[in-house]
Amino acid sequence: MNPAVLLVASLVCLWTFSSAQEDLTPKERNILSVLNGYFTNTEQIFSEIANKSEFIHPLSGLLFIPVKVPALDDKPTGFFEQRHEDKVFRRFVTSVSENDRGQIIVEVFDLPFSEDDTPGTYNLENLNSFQPGDLTSRPECSAVLTEVSENYFTGHWPDCTQEFPGERPYYDMTFSCTKITAVTHLAARESPGGSPFILRLEIENCMTLFLSFYIFKFLLIYKLFSSIVFKRQNFVS
Repeated sequence: MNPAVLLVASLVCLWTFSSAQEDLTPKERNILSVLNGYFTNTEQIFSEIANKSEFIHPLSGLLFIPVKVPALDDKPTGFFEQRHEDKVFRRFVTSVSENDRGQIIVEVFDLPFSEDDTPGTYNLENLNSFQPGDLTSRPECSAVLTEVSENYFTGHWPDCTQEFPGERPYYDMTFSCTKITAVTHLAARESPGGSPFILRLEIENCMTLFLSFYIFKFLLIYKLFSSIVFKRQNFVS
């Protein structure tokens, strides 16, 4: 993905609506504003390293970009990519709607990827090549969110990339314009043992994606070096 296509994520919630989206409900507009930008847990990791925490979270990044997907008609949609350490972990298109109980339903339409893919390199123009019916979602995989206050949502997000007998991992989530908190199911692949991931909105300009890859590389090296030094100090003492 060329950094030039990354939309600016402001520290306040902003969203540009097309004429086809003027009939969105206030809650739909708000969640689209919140799911917009690049969030990482780098601040959390630096704090854990500085405090010599016994557990240091793995690197995680969530990228949300508002996009139009012709195959999904005029639905309000977005591109989502999650990186775990320096690999692509999840990639899909989301579509949001408000149900008759006032909850926000986030449908998930999976996009193919390889774990060898470099995060942030997906060409958004590929989304124009899908035909109606190419992208499918499963109702049981949709997130259900509640707007507790303006631009602040909480809810339950199933993980349909894994299934176990009688259950499916899930995430308890909170979303705001500048912060995402995710408590993972103990069976989830990136589970930190019940300790939440805290991700904050990162650099608010179009160089975010370009710089983030190098920031992640630096953190990986720094995290490994700190772990070796810490273990050596404990051994000496």
